[in-house]
Amino acid sequence: NFVVNQPAPATGSGPTIALSGVTSLTLDPNQAPTISSLSTYTATAGVTSIIINGAGFDHNNLAGITVKFWRNQVASGFTVNSGDSQITVTVPAGATTGKVTVTTPNGIAVSELPLTVTTP
Repeated sequence: NFVVNQPAPATGSGPTIALSGVTSLTLDPNQAPTISSLSTYTATAGVTSIIINGAGFDHNNLAGITVKFWRNQVASGFTVNSGDSQITVTVPAGATTGKVTVTTPNGIAVSELPLTVTTP
């Protein structure tokens, strides 16, 4: 004879498991910015428009975002898509070859690879 000697399963276990503790998920709106890629890695200063791909760019707070090119060349105007994952910006005149940074109230993101900038 074979006998199973285990206690009865607790209520809500197995296929009818119940939630205990956290019952909802909340998105943290304070996501630090990240840059995953640039649409191109070669651009002409004052001419070329690029797309910065990443996350944590708040399209509702453009005043809180700063886009800089190497040697602190600040972009004067840019747009952020509604998914907060892309910034479209024209490379400013005076920018030189180097990394691109995006600063938000939640942190600073730096491109992994440099943008090669040529003059017109």
